[in-house]
Amino acid sequence: MGLLRFVLALCVLVSHTPLLSFEIGVVAVVVFYMLAGFVMAHLYFYVFASNARRARALLLDRLLRIYPLYLYAFALCSGFVLLFGYYAPHFTPANVAAHLLVIPLNYFMFFDFGILQRGFEPELNHLTWSLGAEIQAYLLLLLGFLFPLFLRLAAALSFAVFLCAIFGIIDTDIYGYRLLAGIFFVFALGSWQRRTSGNATTAFAFIVSCVALALFGIGKLFGVVFLPYAREVLLGLALAPWLIVLFQNRRWRANRLLGALSYGIFLTHTPAMWILDVCGIPKAASVGYVGAVAALAIALALLGIVAIERPIERYRLRAIPKS
Repeated sequence: MGLLRFVLALCVLVSHTPLLSFEIGVVAVVVFYMLAGFVMAHLYFYVFASNARRARALLLDRLLRIYPLYLYAFALCSGFVLLFGYYAPHFTPANVAAHLLVIPLNYFMFFDFGILQRGFEPELNHLTWSLGAEIQAYLLLLLGFLFPLFLRLAAALSFAVFLCAIFGIIDTDIYGYRLLAGIFFVFALGSWQRRTSGNATTAFAFIVSCVALALFGIGKLFGVVFLPYAREVLLGLALAPWLIVLFQNRRWRANRLLGALSYGIFLTHTPAMWILDVCGIPKAASVGYVGAVAALAIALALLGIVAIERPIERYRLRAIPKS
């Protein structure tokens, strides 16, 4: 599903430019959440099914998939802001540790892990709060695969938090989109969809989308779906299972490269915008600006893939036997 991931990454990129007023990036992130749960279940129940230590193998596989390119992007962002004094960076052992561990960044609304003292977002690469949520979800999903009752209970509790958030009982933005407490059920849905087949897959997608649309309708009736990102999250929830169905069995030759680029674009489009800004090309609501950001982000991503990810991938394939 490399093409799907590539398109979703571009949607996130576009959402951080002034081109669109609709937060298409939020929709894309929700689809990414469900897709991440789908991939985790695929690896655990199918790819590593014959591995005697599949839980350990899965964790190592995800670690080697996430961290090398993340550390490349962290070094890229750090070097840039230090070289140009961009946004007055201030590195401390605490905020550097938070950025290296990633998970603490998911709680940026409660703790100050900021490195950049100027600008709208204090985190060095502010998009990584969602990566922190994803890593936590991986750990909970693995525990849920080992103990299915835990997965059902955790997903039910998360959905309850999500309902409270989208209807404004608790903070909609924090608990309905950002924190794992309110969005873990989306990862769980993805993992359950992977374990369906045939007509059951279609029925599953239909039920999920109907629930999302029903919640939107209820919110519309009471005027609460326009709280921060509620409608975008519900739209992402309605679209995600169908997009997975559509792209699940597509075998395009470019899938592998596009899939690798998607993560790279996600991590590098922020420094790409910084570089353009220093070169005298500020943010603009134009297709030309978005194209320039995308081209530069792809170039930075390709550099990371060639120099960092591919050597790690060769080690990963040797070190983690699938069966």
